Amino acid sequence: HYMHRLDRVSGVGRYGVMFLGLRDGLPPDAEATANSLRGPEDLLFAAVFDEASARVLRWEADRQSPRYGRPTHYQLTERGDTGAVATFEAHWTRCIHVADNALTSDLYGSSRLEPVWNRLIDLEKLAASTGEAGWRAMVPGYAFTTKDGYELDGNDAERTAQLDEFAHDMRRYIELSGMDIKELSAQLQDPSGAVGVILKLISAGTGIPLRKLTGSEMGRLASVQDDDNWTDVIEARQQQHVTPAIVRATVNRLLWLGVLPQPDSEAYSVWWPSQRQKSQMDQAEIAARAAASSVGLSRVFGS
Repeated sequence: HYMHRLDRVSGVGRYGVMFLGLRDGLPPDAEATANSLRGPEDLLFAAVFDEASARVLRWEADRQSPRYGRPTHYQLTERGDTGAVATFEAHWTRCIHVADNALTSDLYGSSRLEPVWNRLIDLEKLAASTGEAGWRAMVPGYAFTTKDGYELDGNDAERTAQLDEFAHDMRRYIELSGMDIKELSAQLQDPSGAVGVILKLISAGTGIPLRKLTGSEMGRLASVQDDDNWTDVIEARQQQHVTPAIVRATVNRLLWLGVLPQPDSEAYSVWWPSQRQKSQMDQAEIAARAAASSVGLSRVFGS
């Protein structure tokens, strides 16, 4: 659960941090030591922090250290629902640092949200403007024109106040001698074309097939090629990022601390269930087709 949250948080900014609350009698900014804990009960809690709430305070300056250039201490900030803020320092041995889409740096990645952020704003603007356009279409505008051969009197202030009251208040009648009123009707435009373009851009920016992105109803209609492509993306991310950067990083730290027992074989493997397994409905459909084919063959060959 917490590793899943860490994965999501690390995709919002450049990195995310999971803090491990340990029962070792030391403050959070003190270095934890190997095999200092006795079992799972000594892992009191876990907490997840995004980049804005997990600022790096100090870095390893020893060039002979295998952790040269990596964080040694973080400043973690907890924000409660009531607005209360609590800040404390934490040593790297109590933290799991994860950066997604990292290239030249192991510490800083690129946000998964950034490539499509502007498109999400565009979608929000389009939805809001459609609602505004609907309101404006239901409340028509009016044009006031002077009748032929008629000159208005000089009481412009009273006329303007009367028009404002008619447009914005509950007064639904107006007395304007010498003027004609023409209703200006509006037509509500269908925004589905623009929405479709934005969704395609979001699909391209995230790598999510469009039919998967638009929800379960469309997802059921997704082609076999879409399913295979999306499964390839998921499995590649599981093996290339989630397993080494999150699962193994967390399990290795818990083994080092003594929270988890050392495996008898001195090694462990990470197994993911296959994404290509068919549902019960798909399996039943395949079995029905196979049975129908068998019946057809037996009729052809008379056996």
